[in-house]
Amino acid sequence: MKYLFSIALSLCIVVLPALPNNELVIDSLESSLLQSNEDSNKVSIQFQLYSFYKRSNLDKALDNANESLQLSRKLNYKKGIAKSLGNIGSIKYKQGLFAEALSYYHQSIILKRELKDSVGVASCLNNIGIVNWYQGEYEKSIDYYLQALRIREQSDDKQGVASTLGNIGIVYKTQGLIDKALDYNMSALEILEKLVARHPENVKYKKIWATTMNTIGGLYKRLDDYETAEVFHRKALVVFEETENRRGIAACLVNIGSVFSENGDYEKALHYMLRSLQLKEELGNKRGIAISLNNIGEIYSYLGKFDLGINFMQRSLDISSVLGIRHLASATCANLATNYAKMNKYKPASKYLQQHLEYKDSLFNENKSREIGKLEAKFEFDKEESDRKQLEIKELRLKNEIKDRRDNLQYSGILIFIALLFMGVFMLGRFTIPIRLAEGIVFFSFLLVFEFTLVLLDPYIEQYSSGAPAIKLVFNASLAALMFPLHSFFERKLKGRITK
Repeated sequence: MKYLFSIALSLCIVVLPALPNNELVIDSLESSLLQSNEDSNKVSIQFQLYSFYKRSNLDKALDNANESLQLSRKLNYKKGIAKSLGNIGSIKYKQGLFAEALSYYHQSIILKRELKDSVGVASCLNNIGIVNWYQGEYEKSIDYYLQALRIREQSDDKQGVASTLGNIGIVYKTQGLIDKALDYNMSALEILEKLVARHPENVKYKKIWATTMNTIGGLYKRLDDYETAEVFHRKALVVFEETENRRGIAACLVNIGSVFSENGDYEKALHYMLRSLQLKEELGNKRGIAISLNNIGEIYSYLGKFDLGINFMQRSLDISSVLGIRHLASATCANLATNYAKMNKYKPASKYLQQHLEYKDSLFNENKSREIGKLEAKFEFDKEESDRKQLEIKELRLKNEIKDRRDNLQYSGILIFIALLFMGVFMLGRFTIPIRLAEGIVFFSFLLVFEFTLVLLDPYIEQYSSGAPAIKLVFNASLAALMFPLHSFFERKLKGRITK
């Protein structure tokens, strides 16, 4: 059951880079905030403060997000309202208040769609998918992830694509589909390695890259390849330490501890688990605290300290039940049942086993598996259909370009021919030719001009007349009426030159 705990902190939540003088920057921003007018610039400063506070003080971050929401509403600044709602949703999510987080995310996504903010919409969809995953709503989670993935692929958002691929992989990992999860995460890792190589200074890319490596380590652990698992976890830890990402460090520590636990080195495992718990408590990460408490309880159980193990597990269950993290609650109930059984306390063991089975049945069944498969198949079909339509549009555009070039060449050739023809007509005045022949040449020349003009104007006539024969006839007659005086004029001039 430990794999359920080790993955929980591997979800891709964007964290801004840590700065060496965060307190100085925060003080400067707070000072600017007090001196600024109540306009969109003040909202922007509030967003910057939120970015710092959300990593170290969730209560201050929430206050800041509420203030930016209040001011944005006062200014009717829709972009600010949408972003503030999303920020509040992110804090509620980190506090484990999933229902409230979903409410704010859904409010935010409505405004972002109105603003045609595709990047913001995809981010909200991804975050909703994460919350659904924590609630054990795997079908909903996959649905939202696939919606986010579609938008991010269309906008060529490679970092977003990688994050969403990793999150989809986590859902499959939770379901025990390790090979499928590994495929998704390896695809994400390939994208991220290229991004980090091109932008080595980008801390956000490094964070998601490290998160993905940490997740892959957990997958190899599930495949009993502990050596490879530890390599990936430690690589991720190095990156998180370089970028001072304490949430990431805590996630890696718990996973490294889990590897030691699988190898039977429980003292080392406990060392890493307790370090992880301390960080999570400092961060106020209730979800992470629940995960670490259960892991530590399990280690104490392996060490034969059943009472101590049960104490940690019960604390974990209390938190996960309140937060609604059903897959964690299910695993913790199973561990409690096992511990009580080892102590020959079969009544509480039976109670927790029953709770575990109830959670398990509510989380996943064959019908949900089929529905998730249908969602994935639908996404692939929609993607293929979109690619096919794009190809058709590209081919049609190419055909039209070829046709336009061909028509332009033909029109140019006809114009040159008509110009040469009229030059020839004017040259006829130097020669003695029959009047009837001169009239025929002039008539043929103007007939050619008339037909060429009809060809040029036909698309416009067709559009205006909608193909009605009577209206087209009126256009043709009008054009002929305009041509007749010119024809008479040139014919008279040519006759005059010939009869001189």
